[in-house]
Amino acid sequence: MQPAIQQYQPWPTIFQLLLKFAVFCLLAFVILNFVIGPIILHTSLGNIFDWYGPLEALNKSRHPDQSEVVYVGDSVGQQLLPRQIFPNSYMANGAKLVVGNTIICSNILSRESAVKHIVYISVPVALGQPFERERTYRNFMKPFFIRENFPHFSESLWTKIKEKPVAMLSLLPIIKVIGCFDDVNYSKGEAGNWHVLSALSIEYLKRLKTLADDAGVQLTFRAPPLPLSMRELTDDWGVMRAQAREHDLEGILGPYFDKIVYLEDDYFRPGILNGFQDAHLEPNYLQQHRLKLLQQLIPEDIYSISQLDEPALLIPIPKTGHH
Repeated sequence: MQPAIQQYQPWPTIFQLLLKFAVFCLLAFVILNFVIGPIILHTSLGNIFDWYGPLEALNKSRHPDQSEVVYVGDSVGQQLLPRQIFPNSYMANGAKLVVGNTIICSNILSRESAVKHIVYISVPVALGQPFERERTYRNFMKPFFIRENFPHFSESLWTKIKEKPVAMLSLLPIIKVIGCFDDVNYSKGEAGNWHVLSALSIEYLKRLKTLADDAGVQLTFRAPPLPLSMRELTDDWGVMRAQAREHDLEGILGPYFDKIVYLEDDYFRPGILNGFQDAHLEPNYLQQHRLKLLQQLIPEDIYSISQLDEPALLIPIPKTGHH
């Protein structure tokens, strides 16, 4: 008797292949999001990204320096007090918004009882900028859109974030790393109104003030030297001054505007940024006058305890980004 010929059945084999593929995808997802991604995002390997500045400032705020004074701010502040040189500087750029700096300050205050002063150094344009910017996804969403920061997100901020649902995939570390959605653009394609405080900035300036008040910490805002043409184009920031009075922010922003020092435009980097002369200081001028500029900028009682290593001020300034 001849043995029965078994009929070829491909379906179990195909099912096995699909099962193996599914297991492979699951393992890849786990490894990429819980091993490789976090390693890149929480070490200096992340400096390959153009949004590394905000990410590094955020990571640094989780392990703050034991200082009585901390500095936060934008990319001009980063020129003056580079975070790579000064342990108590958490500067990066303005594109991380006032929201990002509020989260950084909250991290520091929740971990550091020695802090007595927060000094926020920023040009007015960066202080007031809206969420609706092309650079918001890379410089705010990528570094700051993580679960531990969600308690800091207001309803109005969530509303803005959800306008681009695909941006919320940046919650996954691997999405932050591979950059497949870097073309997400929150800008509405309209010219920015750069001489006003956006509603989101006003909301988070109030939150930051409350945070400092509750911690018994003095909050001081200072503007770096600005191009003289800015004063003329903004009527010495008349709209922002009025907004500060209207929203009970004059106590912190009144001195900020009153103490602005203006320099001829030649002392700044050539070019136009956000409709104004670029406010980044010309590198040679900055290198020669950085100590003097900081002594003029920072209140004397704060400067005296700032632990600023004056020889370090002569170290070549790291490359900075835009606002």
